[in-house]
Amino acid sequence: STSTTSASSRTTSTSTSTISQTTATTRSTTSTSTSTSTTSTTSTTSVITSTTPTMTTQNPELNSLSDKNINDNTWTLFNCTYMPATSGNLTLKFTMTASDKHDWYLDDVSMKNSTLVEMLTNGDFESSPTLIGWNTGSGGAISSTQSHSSSHSFYVSSNTVWVSQSFSVISGVVYTVSYWVYFDKKSPGNDNNAVLDVTMS
Repeated sequence: STSTTSASSRTTSTSTSTISQTTATTRSTTSTSTSTSTTSTTSTTSVITSTTPTMTTQNPELNSLSDKNINDNTWTLFNCTYMPATSGNLTLKFTMTASDKHDWYLDDVSMKNSTLVEMLTNGDFESSPTLIGWNTGSGGAISSTQSHSSSHSFYVSSNTVWVSQSFSVISGVVYTVSYWVYFDKKSPGNDNNAVLDVTMS
């Protein structure tokens, strides 16, 4: 079962967002086969959720994750309420820097308006092997080694990779952004190099 925090928004002269975080602890058994394009994994997962304190930040940076504020080897949910100051086009962007100790997985990205209409295309990355609806730099890939739901996620294992999607917004309307992140630890020790930044601009 999944428990999420409810986020509240505050109105200022600039765009304002409120973020909450939920951690899901998973246990998986996997059987993996590899082809030239995708990796197929069958898993059985038990999920227990716990809630952490709410964090508040202002536009354009919605969140910044590293080993200081996200747990290793578990799917973690982040929720954000966002109110744009002006109408027009905005871009939700995830910039992930992997390291020799950590990789990143991103899944089930969603942005809904006040009537719960989904603003994003292919937020669960199931339209593989291509990133339909998303723009991205080189280096990222669709993977089924880890996924929060269904079969696929967006995976970054080297250098700095970004993935983004643009949409039209209306000023004064509260939008809800959510996304699941898996911080994959490959070797022991502290890690100051692996970072994931979430921005809206």
